[in-house]
Amino acid sequence: MAEETYKLIYFDLKARAEPARAMFFMAGQKFEDVRILFQDWGKLKTQTPLGFLPILETSKGALSQTSAINYYLANKLGFLPEDEYEKAQSNSISLTITDLGNHLLEHILLSELYKLRPSPNDIEEKKKTVREKLIQTQSFVETFCKNGNKFIFGDKVTVSDIELFTLWTFISPIYPLAEFKNAWLEEFMDNMKADPKFAEYLAQQSPDIVDRLLQKGV
Repeated sequence: MAEETYKLIYFDLKARAEPARAMFFMAGQKFEDVRILFQDWGKLKTQTPLGFLPILETSKGALSQTSAINYYLANKLGFLPEDEYEKAQSNSISLTITDLGNHLLEHILLSELYKLRPSPNDIEEKKKTVREKLIQTQSFVETFCKNGNKFIFGDKVTVSDIELFTLWTFISPIYPLAEFKNAWLEEFMDNMKADPKFAEYLAQQSPDIVDRLLQKGV
C-alpha cells in the first residue's frame, strides 16, 4: 500500500496551520507546505471548498476546518492522549481554541496585527472583551490539567498543548503573557520550549508575515 501523502495549504502565517506543521515535523512526516500570499487569495478563494483556509490535501482526499485537520493528524501521527475520554477532552479544547481564534480574527487581528483594515473606533473595548475571552478559555483548558503534569494530559506533548502554545505565542504582540500573571500558563510555556522535539521545531521556524511586519515596526 502506498504511503499517504500530505499537502498543507495556508497563508504565510503561524496561526491556524502551525499545529499541523509542528506535528508533521515532530513526527518526521514529509509534507508539502504551501503558503498563499494575501494578494493572491482573492483569485484562489473561489477554488476552495468553503472559501477559507487551511486545507489539508491527502492521497485519500481533502480536509477543511482547522479542528478536523488537527484531529486527523494527531490521530495519525501520535499526538492524541491515550485515554478515550481524554481524546474527547482534547477535541473540546481544540474547538474552544478555534472559536476563540475566529473571534480574535474578526475583532482584533485584521486591524491590529495583519493591518488589513483600519482600527475601529471602539478597538479598546474590543480588546477588553477579547481579553476576557482569553482568560475564560485559559481557565477552561486548565480544568483538564492534573497537578504535577508538565503538559495538559500528562508528560507527553499532545495536539492540545501545541494548539495552546501556538495561540499564546501568536497573540503575544497584542496580549503579552506577563500581563495575565498566570503561573500555570507560564510554566506550561516554559515546558513546551524545553521539550526536545518541540524546541527543535521552534528553532527551524522561519519568520512569517506577522514577524516581518513587527520587525519593520508597522
